[in-house]
Order: sequence, then C-alpha cells, then structure tokens
Amino acid sequence: MLGSGFAGTSALFWSLFALRVTHVLVKDGAALVRWLVELSYPVYLLHLLPAMVISAMLIGAGFGQLAVVANTIILTFIISVIGYYVLIKFTPLSWVVNGYPHSWLQMAFLRGR
Repeated sequence: MLGSGFAGTSALFWSLFALRVTHVLVKDGAALVRWLVELSYPVYLLHLLPAMVISAMLIGAGFGQLAVVANTIILTFIISVIGYYVLIKFTPLSWVVNGYPHSWLQMAFLRGR
C-alpha cells in the first residue's frame, strides 16, 4: 500500500516537473523552440529509412533491446537533422516542406515588392 502511494506521488511530481520544463522552454527558450518547430516536419519525413537501417544494424550486431532503442532514437535524429540541412534547408525544397513564408530562399518578385 505504501509503495503505490510513493509511486503515485513520484508520477505526479515527474509530471509537474515535465510541465514546468516545457513551460520554461516555451516561454523563455524561444530560439530552441523555433529550431525544434522548424525541424519537426522534416525530421518526420526523413526519419523512417534511417531508423529501420540503424535498428537492423544494431540488432544484427547483437545489442540488447534498450541499447537498440536508445541508439536508434539518437542516431536517427542526428541523421535526419543532417539530412534536413543538406537536402532541404538551403534548397527550393524548403518551399515545399516549410512553406514559402518560412523558407530561407525567397525571391523579391514573389513577396509582392
């Protein structure tokens, strides 16, 4: 009985901690939040193939489940971010992925000036 009370209290405090951290990031960490928002859709588009390849390689190398999941998440994010900056960020594809108003590559005659 006492253990379940501690578990419930622990879950409550972790939830409050996560809520506070996200509140601070949204309120004060505007640059980090803008960067993560900019990356969210391209990472979603680019992550599937690297995730499958990395996890297959790690499973084939004999790593345990926890190591495979943790390393797949980290390496897939890194590869997807690199792919975003190489394939999308500074190319006309940024118009398609991020939308023209948020694109790095804008043309004066298309802005209405």
